[in-house]
Amino acid sequence: MPPILLVEDDLPLAQTMASALEAVGVPVEHCPTGELAIELLREKRYPVVVLELVLSLSGGVSGGYVVKAVKKIPRPERPAIVLIACGSATLRGIDRSMVTSMLFKPLDFSLFTEYILATYRRAVSGCGRETAA
Repeated sequence: MPPILLVEDDLPLAQTMASALEAVGVPVEHCPTGELAIELLREKRYPVVVLELVLSLSGGVSGGYVVKAVKKIPRPERPAIVLIACGSATLRGIDRSMVTSMLFKPLDFSLFTEYILATYRRAVSGCGRETAA
């Protein structure tokens, strides 16, 4: 099974998220910065990207730039994007047509895990992929 890409700069939170997902059978590849996420998205295909919108370790490359990088991936191969945000004010400027869903901190890990698992299963089976322009 292909891994999801988890882009989160808070290492303890990323470890908790990855552990919860791996416990239910979702393989996770973690990166802490937007720069690295963009590089990985150029090299590899992921069915789902779980993305922290505000990445403090990225030196200016926010989750918004990662969303723009995903937009360049051809539609049949484009991953589902789940944004993690602290509040709705941080969503300004995001192309919401590219985002499958948004989850807000603090996370309820049980719901987070269930939602990502369902999104992952849809993405891996090919259902739920966007076809409209």
